[in-house]
Amino acid sequence: MRRVLWLLACLLLCLAGCSPIGQDRPPTAMLEASSWEGFAPLEVTFSALESMDDHGIAAVTWDFGDGEIRVSEGFTMTHIFAAPGNYPVRVVVIDTQGATDEALGTVIIANREPIANFRATNDAPVTGEIVWFDASASHDPDGDPLSYEWSFGGSPAFGESVSHRFARIGLILVTLTVEDGHGGRVSTSHEFNVLDPGAVIGGGCGG
Repeated sequence: MRRVLWLLACLLLCLAGCSPIGQDRPPTAMLEASSWEGFAPLEVTFSALESMDDHGIAAVTWDFGDGEIRVSEGFTMTHIFAAPGNYPVRVVVIDTQGATDEALGTVIIANREPIANFRATNDAPVTGEIVWFDASASHDPDGDPLSYEWSFGGSPAFGESVSHRFARIGLILVTLTVEDGHGGRVSTSHEFNVLDPGAVIGGGCGG
């Protein structure tokens, strides 16, 4: 009798600790990338080849964190990140029974600072003379649009091209600050020798 009870106890323990034959186990998702950081535009190839499942994986969903989501039957996918930022990438694997698992990673696209540069129609003007300032030589290595702020020692001016009248003689520092919208902010300055209208004017260079 004791032997029968012992056998029954072992059977119950076995049934409690084992899954029924044929029961589907969820997959295990794995995510790898050819690069996790760089500068835009950055092409990254993602791989879920190390993902596993007991019955097979039917589909893979890719979320690149920039608004684009794709579904594939294959285990690799290439994506281009066009702008600076941190992008949470998620891969979801779906097995043939509909069970899922996901793996996460973050792609970091670093921001490069813009280049500030400007020219002026005259860097030795007289007081009251209109001087035009042009910042079109400024640019951003990532291709981001720039904003422009000018300082003439008083109220600021804004825009890629502006004009200014100097009200007093002497050395006036003009500063251009450009921003790329992603935290990049760079300034450049040039000193202008503003003359009295009665002085001899030799004309200035292009800044």
